[in-house]
Amino acid sequence: MLINYIRTALRNFRRNKLIFTINLFGLSIGLATCLVAGLYIKHEYLTDQFHQDINSIYRITTKFKTWNLSSTPYLLTEGLQRDFGSVRETLRTNGKTLTVRIAGEDDFNDEVIFSDPGFFSFFTFPLEHGNAKQVLKDLRQVVISNEIRQKFFVSRQPIGETIQLKLGEQFVDFEITGVAQPVPSYSSISFDFVIPLENHYANTNHSKEDWEDLFMTSFVKIEKSKLQALIDDMPDFMKRHGVTEISPGMS
Repeated sequence: MLINYIRTALRNFRRNKLIFTINLFGLSIGLATCLVAGLYIKHEYLTDQFHQDINSIYRITTKFKTWNLSSTPYLLTEGLQRDFGSVRETLRTNGKTLTVRIAGEDDFNDEVIFSDPGFFSFFTFPLEHGNAKQVLKDLRQVVISNEIRQKFFVSRQPIGETIQLKLGEQFVDFEITGVAQPVPSYSSISFDFVIPLENHYANTNHSKEDWEDLFMTSFVKIEKSKLQALIDDMPDFMKRHGVTEISPGMS
């Protein structure tokens, strides 16, 4: 029976080669599209789901005049945690490309995350070496990625080693205090270097005190059931700080 089906298919192919080829091409495109769409949906569904508190973590967004932005003023998270008991925890980050200098290697440029000290306890980025609550405690500390360790410190323990990052016009020494485990491919945050947020001000004209200077990426931890009440109170919160043209939200 199966052989008869194959023979019939081959005869039809010989008689209608063009139509058969078009149908086969269309079927191949359809299958490939479904496969790509399935992989994309899976990736989107898994993105950041490895964080232990993912259902309580929200990124603060802002609407400034006609622009929708993902950046916020420096003081926003401090004010939220002070004024709203429902906000369990906050975190500020900022990313920049800096020149990196490691002894015995050529200088290179890489993306560096500036963060509040709680980066590795707020998010679930486990460390191979180092204490999550201590690695960014001091101004001149740095946590490196597993990839950087494998590339530059393959034959030695990097903890306690010194690297240099160019802040402004000067290279500044940073002590390696932690090495992160590999970051999952479905993370929306990736990094090779993380340093304390206050180093940001050695290389910028941004003001900490200006509530309309939007340059931070800010996150809060809050129970989902309390989120809408916080969003509803945001406009009055901003007005108390003299800001009327910025409207924060959550994503």
